[in-house]
Order: sequence, then structure tokens, then C-alpha cells
Amino acid sequence: MSCTLGYTTPENVLIIGSGAVGAIAALNLEVGGLATITVVQRSNFAAVNSPPTLRRHRAHHQKHTQHPAIPPLPPPPRPHPSHTTLLLPQNGLNIDRPFRAAFLFTPPPSSVSLTGSAKPAPGTIVQDDADRLPIGAFRNPALPASREDAVAREFVALCAAGGKTVRAFSRDVAAGRWRRLVCSACLGPICAVTGLDTGGVRLAAGCVEGLVRLAMEEIVAVAGRKKGVWLGEGVVERTIGVDPLEIYLCPGMLADVRKGNFIEGQDAVPMPTLEVLYNLCKAIQWRTKEAKGIVSVPPKRDPVKQ
Repeated sequence: MSCTLGYTTPENVLIIGSGAVGAIAALNLEVGGLATITVVQRSNFAAVNSPPTLRRHRAHHQKHTQHPAIPPLPPPPRPHPSHTTLLLPQNGLNIDRPFRAAFLFTPPPSSVSLTGSAKPAPGTIVQDDADRLPIGAFRNPALPASREDAVAREFVALCAAGGKTVRAFSRDVAAGRWRRLVCSACLGPICAVTGLDTGGVRLAAGCVEGLVRLAMEEIVAVAGRKKGVWLGEGVVERTIGVDPLEIYLCPGMLADVRKGNFIEGQDAVPMPTLEVLYNLCKAIQWRTKEAKGIVSVPPKRDPVKQ
């Protein structure tokens, strides 16, 4: 998102992508009445060609990208440093680096998306869990921390004006992202590989002890020992039981597999359980490419005629 803050007129907010998460963000801002929303839309343009203002965008195909949730839009050459804010609500690590390089003097608030929403069909968004979005500041050495925190707090107020979402200022962006990864980097690939939603994973015999817990403990260990981010005692147990089992949440990676879409993922530091899951997901990705005709398969030979 980009917006101007601190003015009496409605803020102009640009949302890049209005899938399950982006659509909920647009709705919350629209209901609050403090923002004028513009959405950059891609594949769903025909289905959702109605207010807020929508513009067609075709993202160039890239074989590899570290930020698959963000289409490769070229940044303006000279963004106004005092009128522009970039909010990066994507989960994951280091997503701020390319934006800090392109927008050196622009504050980049961060948020970790905890929204429960899905897109079962083009133009149809289903919200099945509360919308929670802690917002803080990526630390930019070129900017004073006081300004970064002030911008983040203003955006919290802007997003919470509609009263339909829980927004809170967060002082520790890094810890929040790692806590989210304890869940998403574990349950996402496990659900994608098994075809089970989160409730099914918890019900399946041996899945929690043999997969979920091991993967989560690896993530917690890497956060603390290699990155200096200590998530506290009991984070694995709290993460396993954070949502009621009966919600049966479908992670985005599982939703993509079910739709025949490409799944997100990239290699990381050595973690045995997650490395196995990662390579299984790469096999699923290859299967999807085969179905779409992106990779060629040698024709089957008759063993009798060899």
C-alpha cells in the first residue's frame, strides 16, 4: 500500500492485488471513510470491475522471485519523501529490502497478516476468521526511528477507523514475523503436501508429533541462534493450539494446490524437516507445471517393444 498521512482530506491508498487479504484490507479502509481506495488488479479484473477504482495490470512472468505476493511494478523514480508511505503486509522475511533500496527516504511500515480469508472463485472473497494486523516499522538507517513509529501509528488509526478490524502498533516487527513463520512456514507446506486443512493435520495420527512440532522447533531455533530473535518459552505449543481445531483453516499454499496454481516457497537455512517439506512442495510444483504444459515429459515407451 502507499498513502499520504497527516492530512485532513481522505488519504489516497493504493492496494497492489486484491485477493483474499487485499480485498479485506480495501473493505476495512473503505468502511472507515478516511481513505480513497485504488486497487491494482490482475487476473480477477473482469469479475470485480466495480468500485473501488480498478485498473488492469499484467505482471511479467518471472521464473524465480523472492516476493511472489508482490507483482514486479517499477517504482516511481522520485517518490515524494514526505507524502508517501509503503505498507508491506506480506508475511515472510526481508521483504523490505528492495523497497528500501528504491524508496530510500520513504517510511516502510510493516504488518503481519493474520486475516482468515479465502478466494474460492474469481471476485468472491470469504472471510472465516477475525482480521488482525499488527503494524510496526521496518528500521531504515536513513530515517529517524521516531518518524517511522509515528507513521506506523497513524496507519494503525487509519486502518482501524471502520471498527471492523483489530489493528495495533507493534514495536518488534522481526519477532512478529518470526512468530508468524512458526505457523505459516510449517503448516503451509504440510497442508499442501498432505491435502489436509489445519484441523485435519491436528487430527491425523502422528502428524503433530512427527511433522508439525519438529518443523516449528526448527524455525524457533533458527530465529534465536542464527538471527538473535528469541520467541520465548512455549511458542510452539501456543502456535499449535492458537486456532480452534473446528475452524479447519485452509492455508494459502493448500488453496493454491487445490486450484492448480503455483505455490510459494524458497530455500532457507538447513532445517531437516522443512527441507523435506520444501522438496516435496517442489515436486508438487513440477506436477503443476506439467499440467500447464510448462515442462515437457518424455513420451512413455512400451517395455514390450524395447
